[in-house]
Amino acid sequence: ETSRPFLIMVVVNVVNIVASWAYSGAEVTIAGHVIRNPVGINANVQDEGLALLNLFTNQQVTWVNGQGQVNVDVQGTLNQPIINGVATVNNATFQAQALPDPLTNVTGTLQFNGDTLTVESLQGQYNKGAVTAAGVLPIFARQAAQAEAATNPLTVSVNNLNLNVQGLYQGGVSGDVLIGGTALSPDIGGTIQLNNGQVLIGQSNTAGAKP
Repeated sequence: ETSRPFLIMVVVNVVNIVASWAYSGAEVTIAGHVIRNPVGINANVQDEGLALLNLFTNQQVTWVNGQGQVNVDVQGTLNQPIINGVATVNNATFQAQALPDPLTNVTGTLQFNGDTLTVESLQGQYNKGAVTAAGVLPIFARQAAQAEAATNPLTVSVNNLNLNVQGLYQGGVSGDVLIGGTALSPDIGGTIQLNNGQVLIGQSNTAGAKP
């Protein structure tokens, strides 16, 4: 449902966009131009309008509800985007396809600083267990950004999660997951500890052996 005119102009190889509309009861504003090289987009999305971001995650991670705002300016190219701005969430709920239950009470700030993404004390809950994230992740491979991330890598810490992955594992999970590489091509590593659980081998969901 549009609340203001939605304008798209195509000039040769350039698509100019000026749009403002209501999405799930929230105001969404996007303006800029999209061409193959370079890119110029300014996006301002808040609260339930953040559900629009589900289109860009291929539904792997989806916004369910909560409060939040994303205000970013994107320049550069599709392969090396320069992103400046900030994203904040407060008491938000996300659903990931890889997890059976939602991530709730998510609160924190993500700062986009050109070629890096800085996560500032992002925290939430999963099945009453704590999940926190902080650190730096390069948006694309650039030496200065990679050097900054090397001293403060993006780390996701989980503490006493009660995880139930059907056919694989039931029980507690704690540890640190390091996200390296870049936002466009992440590398995931770290150490995870399983406790008071069952690893389900060759069984549908019940039989198993304790680690």
